[in-house]
Amino acid sequence: MERASMRTAFGALDRFASPAGEARGLPGGGLAHSLVEELFSGSAEQRARAATRIEAVLGLEAVEPLCEALTVETGAEVLAAICASLGRLGAEEAYDFLRPHLAAEEPSVRAAAIEACLRLVRTEPDRSWLVELGLGDASAPVRRRTFLAAAALPGFELLPLALRCRTDGDPHVRRLAYVALASESDPAVARRALEALSDPDEGVRRAVGPLLSRRFGVDGAASASSSSARSQPGSAPETLAKAPDGAGPVVAAAARTTQEPGIPFEEIELVLMTSLRGATLADLVERLDRGEAEVARVVERYLAEGRLVLRGSRLYLP
Repeated sequence: MERASMRTAFGALDRFASPAGEARGLPGGGLAHSLVEELFSGSAEQRARAATRIEAVLGLEAVEPLCEALTVETGAEVLAAICASLGRLGAEEAYDFLRPHLAAEEPSVRAAAIEACLRLVRTEPDRSWLVELGLGDASAPVRRRTFLAAAALPGFELLPLALRCRTDGDPHVRRLAYVALASESDPAVARRALEALSDPDEGVRRAVGPLLSRRFGVDGAASASSSSARSQPGSAPETLAKAPDGAGPVVAAAARTTQEPGIPFEEIELVLMTSLRGATLADLVERLDRGEAEVARVVERYLAEGRLVLRGSRLYLP
């Protein structure tokens, strides 16, 4: 595959393959060279994979080839993976390479660039500028990821953002805002989350209801559940699969699988709805009170279906 980036790649490749590179004690050996080569000349899938793996193999030595790749890469998935790796590495010199991608055409790249830059900047004005940029984005997923990234910043004042985002046009952003308010230590502030019980979106009510129930004794969870239990006009009642009479054991087992899907997605969704910082597999096991193997199986399925996303070691709703 001929790509403009291959011309730029030779500098990075030569450095990792040369005796000078070995003399500097660069980690990874031949694997490092293979990953750098893949980062610049592999398929889109290989480049995205290399962008993630090279971080683990080379550590801070990966910053240079990743920044170099960032200047020539055009694939959105690969760009997002490079941004994420540079953010996790925490090298401040990567900021100037990341900044142009804050205005990328693809929302996934803009979101990844904002998340990465927020990990790198140290001053409050820089953080605030990035958060304002993300929350003002036309893409709802960018606004969601910006809010979550801001919530993860140590010492960042989230309250003004939560108050403002209660009126966002995206229900997921409103959910995050109300969860943040309901989690505030000041009861007077937390009571502002009571507005969520009248939100037009059922998902917002379901997410905040249990928090308010525990905090103030408000039966928000019950009202949200009763709302979701109402049948929609013209909708047919759900029926469970039933094995036909005389069906063999394989068919019967398949029918039972349809009736018993394991852990319903709604249970996992509710855990993630009430967590601003996502959840690890261990968090889900604890919150759901299920076995690790069982939770891992359904998480893998929901990831494949696109109903969950994995960032680092944490699971989030899309």
